[in-house]
Amino acid sequence: MKIVVTPMCEEILKWNNLDKYIVNKFPDNEENVDLAILLSESDTKYPKIKLKLNTFKQIKESTIKVSEKLNTKPIDFESLIKQYPKAENIINNLKNYQEKNKNIKIKVYSEFLKDIVKDLGFNISNDNYDYVVYPDYLNIKDECSNLIKISSHGNISNNPLERAVIRYSTILNKIY
Repeated sequence: MKIVVTPMCEEILKWNNLDKYIVNKFPDNEENVDLAILLSESDTKYPKIKLKLNTFKQIKESTIKVSEKLNTKPIDFESLIKQYPKAENIINNLKNYQEKNKNIKIKVYSEFLKDIVKDLGFNISNDNYDYVVYPDYLNIKDECSNLIKISSHGNISNNPLERAVIRYSTILNKIY
């Protein structure tokens, strides 16, 4: 089976002990592909598994999804998280963040960032917001002085857990 995976999803295959695949940012540039594994907002002409890798829950669900589709032994996600102490800390404190953040309104300029903002318990609003969260590929001009720029796909780690830690931490560090 010829599998092509985009760089942002490759770590999921590694965590599932898969090593026979081709990494290509543009799966359609490959020939005779049996399966493409890519981010949910991307597309390809080949049969595909689309992954959401924005929140820790989505990362866990994606490792399970790949495991089930490719018939591999699922990774012990809790053990994996222990290898990433900053991720473990955020996950362990998520309920506290959600309680603390429930009255803070944030305007969000990207769907992938909405997942993170919601996971942290903030209210998403386009009116009377306290902060603006936006990806680094946008040039935002807003009356709100509390702008939080988040690294996007081209400017961040390909490892989904490291990526999530950076994004969650950027938001939390700017607010607290």
